Amino acid sequence: ALPIFYIGENIYNQNEIFATELNDTTPEFQEFLTGLGWQVKLKDHKSYHGGLDIVNLKNGKTSIFYSDFSTELMFHVSTLMPKDDEDTQQILKKKHIGNDHVHIVWSNNKDDYSL
Repeated sequence: ALPIFYIGENIYNQNEIFATELNDTTPEFQEFLTGLGWQVKLKDHKSYHGGLDIVNLKNGKTSIFYSDFSTELMFHVSTLMPKDDEDTQQILKKKHIGNDHVHIVWSNNKDDYSL
């Protein structure tokens, strides 16, 4: 799986980054996601799911999936995963994204941030 983060203007730390939801992003970022693959409903997805919860949907209802003749790739899109308003650190998101070694970061922030 490959995680994708969105970092908006005036977002500077990990808690703010993980709390960002899809409706907080830009149309350009959303178009970028559609260029990576297909948005799939996790409960109906029968192929590779990258460790996302396809039964209880704790990681969200949808994600982005790509496949071709030899590869299947599920993206862990932080903005598609549900935000827990009672958890400022968004631990459920970090369980998946924090263990991945390569990250795709879309940043609209011209200042430094801490992921």
